[in-house]
Amino acid sequence: MAAGDLSRPSGIGRSYIPLNLICGPPGAGKSAYVRAHAQPRDLVLCFDELARQMFGRGRAAPERVGATLTDKQVFAVLEERNRLLADLARPDTSLRWRWAWLIALEPIAEHREWWARTMGARVFVLPTPADECLRRIQADTTAGDDRGPRAADLVRSWWSTYRPAACDREAT
Repeated sequence: MAAGDLSRPSGIGRSYIPLNLICGPPGAGKSAYVRAHAQPRDLVLCFDELARQMFGRGRAAPERVGATLTDKQVFAVLEERNRLLADLARPDTSLRWRWAWLIALEPIAEHREWWARTMGARVFVLPTPADECLRRIQADTTAGDDRGPRAADLVRSWWSTYRPAACDREAT
């Protein structure tokens, strides 16, 4: 199975609690946006954070492990994320969580629309300009951002693929 098959999982129903999908290029500030808006009873689903929890090395400073994962580990992180997403479709989910926040790149309009249609997600896009994304990534030494020289390619790729969708709301 390819990682793409797990990116938008089949068989998941609508969320019983508000689900916010936060999208944008690498370095856009997606995690910072969620930290500023999430409450203690909110579920935050971030690939980097799940990877850190599952395969991190236990360093004091956060470590971005996503770029160094094996294919098997990437699949495991996506499967765990999808298990947590499937749990949101259970009627009793509101007993555990107030809201859910899903952080993803999702530059393709049809993919964001899939999340809105399938799970009832409210879609927010952080349209941070490419030069600002690159500046942030280069300054992000505390997160141990290991994208290095690939960062410019990742940001440019997001912007060359991105198209607005009817479901998008601009996050500021």
